[in-house]
Amino acid sequence: MFTREAKRWVATATVLTLIVGGGLPFKKVEAGAGPKVIDILQIPDFHGKLIDDENHPIAAVMGKNIEELKNNNPAGTLVLGGGDNYAGRYVPEISELTRGAAVMRVFNAFGMEASTVGNHEFDWGLETIYKNVPAQYPLLAANIYSRATGKRVFEPYKIFKKDGVKIAIVGAATEDYTQYEVPGTIDAYELKDIASEVNAAAADARAKGAEIVVANIHEEHDTDTNGRIFDAVAGLKGVDAVLGAHAHRDLNTTAKDANGNNIPLLIGRDRGQNIVHMQITVAADKSLSFANEQIPIKTESGVFPYGWLAAQPVISTNVQAIIDDELADIAAAKADKIAIDLGPVSEVTKNIKLPSKGANGSKIQWISSNPNVIENNGHVRRPAKGSEDVTLTLTAMVTKGDATVTQSFSVTVKPKGVKVDQ
Repeated sequence: MFTREAKRWVATATVLTLIVGGGLPFKKVEAGAGPKVIDILQIPDFHGKLIDDENHPIAAVMGKNIEELKNNNPAGTLVLGGGDNYAGRYVPEISELTRGAAVMRVFNAFGMEASTVGNHEFDWGLETIYKNVPAQYPLLAANIYSRATGKRVFEPYKIFKKDGVKIAIVGAATEDYTQYEVPGTIDAYELKDIASEVNAAAADARAKGAEIVVANIHEEHDTDTNGRIFDAVAGLKGVDAVLGAHAHRDLNTTAKDANGNNIPLLIGRDRGQNIVHMQITVAADKSLSFANEQIPIKTESGVFPYGWLAAQPVISTNVQAIIDDELADIAAAKADKIAIDLGPVSEVTKNIKLPSKGANGSKIQWISSNPNVIENNGHVRRPAKGSEDVTLTLTAMVTKGDATVTQSFSVTVKPKGVKVDQ
């Protein structure tokens, strides 16, 4: 399938073989037969890119590739998110208007089992992406703490059992506060030292039976040999390998940990350009070997691994159906938004009838910028006689499924004693 150019390193603490190259042979792995093989698939920095501006089926093609990879090793495959899953710069409206819910449903279909937290998870307010959401996978972050409680916001790790092997995934977010771009969204949180927090989580996971520990850290590299991710790795103890993110550039190497061991470090590209693949083989003597790669899918390939630039892309029909449903809900909400008609609102003297439903099935909620004059239900309290007009904004929040669009109306309320023709 692919050519392979390999390099090998041997660590001092454990026998560790690392293969870095142009691609791995995709062979069917039988559960329980011989050495145990764990395939970790990580999606880094997706930024809501289910489709692009030219309607390329990025997520549907990614889903098809993941389906085939999982079919090769059904008992030993683990799908992870690398953070910055939903938001960021230039986010498609399918993610923006659903506040990431459309992406969560697609990730559910991928069989995602956990994700770390990226800086852009804060863009809409952190609670937006983990409270009352459709995601069926946890967010993991060892180093994000609430300033109010002094406690972690998320669980630091989770242990998964794959083909009988217990593997712990420890999450962590970049501790560079300057990367949290939306003002105010990081203020309630403290970002603690990545290495210290990951080490504590790794030790706890080991005590609870984890045989392998992989850190899933949303942090980047500057070059192939330095940067914040290398600084973090240099402080790690008891971690077997690191998946990074945030850089939007490929990196497939090793880095020295606090004990002087070379451990694998792997980072992929953003917005569905590739799938990060870390393959861990556990020998009978419990030694680990790693075969790592980035599987390219921003290609024109019509054969596995499939590319989303292909003339006839090979897609997951299940994933595409989810996206089509989300797009249909967005279209319905937009149509119902356009159809809202409040009548004359420049000289209001009586209650306004605010619609609560749209013709396409949307629910409509209203927010008044001055509820003392016009309540959210349209009830009007006119200013006292002799007062000035009051101008305010009524905002319609039109929701269909996961999608919400808004429409604002400038409304002027006349004081008591003023008569107008209405």
